[in-house]
Amino acid sequence: MRQSARRVLALAAAAGENEIRLTHLRVGAAALTPPVSDAALFDALDRALELGMLEERDGSYTFRHPLVRAALYEDLSKHRRDEVHAALARALTEHA
Repeated sequence: MRQSARRVLALAAAAGENEIRLTHLRVGAAALTPPVSDAALFDALDRALELGMLEERDGSYTFRHPLVRAALYEDLSKHRRDEVHAALARALTEHA
């Protein structure tokens, strides 16, 4: 899996067991360093959907299985967790 796809999934995993809206993923992905482009974000989401990692409902995404989300999240280093949480907080603040 590409690095940008892993970063997108890390962002989704940081949302916890809640659904995350596409608008939040877009803002969060743009806030990462380096930013993840919309094209890379959409490719990552398409691939995760194809692999059955995510499911989509009304423009929101959630992990099909909580263990997949937990494994992705637990694999993150402390500085990456901090980064994705900050990006997610920015997305939620800007598009509440």
